[in-house]
Amino acid sequence: MVNAVGFHRTDLLHLGKDALGKRRYQVEVLPAATFRSVRQCVLHGMGLSRLTNLLD
Repeated sequence: MVNAVGFHRTDLLHLGKDALGKRRYQVEVLPAATFRSVRQCVLHGMGLSRLTNLLD
């Protein structure tokens, strides 16, 4: 199942608070190669494997 989700509806992973009491969140960016693999897997799961060669 594929869902479209607005970024404003997502929530970051809460890591607790730092020494000053400020909230800390985990913020990581996927490497381009990893995200490409995710996109390939989604296309494959949808039966659209032939489109993977069109990914940048």
